[in-house]
Amino acid sequence: FSQTFFMGMASENMTSDMRYGLFRNILSQHIGYFDNPLHACGRICTRLATDVPNLRSAIDFRLTVVFTSIISIIAGVSLAFYYGWQMALLIVAILPLFGFGQYLRGRRFSGKSSKSAKDFEESGKIAIEAIENVRTVQALTREQLFYERFCEKLDKPHREARCEAIIQGLSYGFACSMIFIMNTCAYRMALFL
Repeated sequence: FSQTFFMGMASENMTSDMRYGLFRNILSQHIGYFDNPLHACGRICTRLATDVPNLRSAIDFRLTVVFTSIISIIAGVSLAFYYGWQMALLIVAILPLFGFGQYLRGRRFSGKSSKSAKDFEESGKIAIEAIENVRTVQALTREQLFYERFCEKLDKPHREARCEAIIQGLSYGFACSMIFIMNTCAYRMALFL
């Protein structure tokens, strides 16, 4: 409880400081900065809404899991070698497979959020443009056009996400099955000891 509480507090404080700093930095830019299409209002709002919470979730939950895992592995291997070195050697021999499974799982999940954020920036830009100019859009009866453009920008990320979901599922299944394989090998060896 205390680990989760204090890491949550630290991540919230850091997130709010980063959000204020980022917003202050955006407001201090010269007017020509916003003429660039890469710095359109919709893109900046989408980035503010997605990037900072992603950072918070990385520090809040994932960092505590890393600390807990490292301490657990060190304590577990030390106790295993103390009480039964044969079993400890077996588990240490299988541990790289477990690490490879976790690496595959982590590799599949990392790197996609920045690509997805860039894809969603375009759709956010279209949505903000339509909302800011809603009277003009309605007067020219262009609601359907903006809807189609918005959906068109979301189609590619949706297709990629569906394909990626299968690969993520397989890598996640392999990573989770390694725990059961380690247990099976340990129980089997215990029968011979």
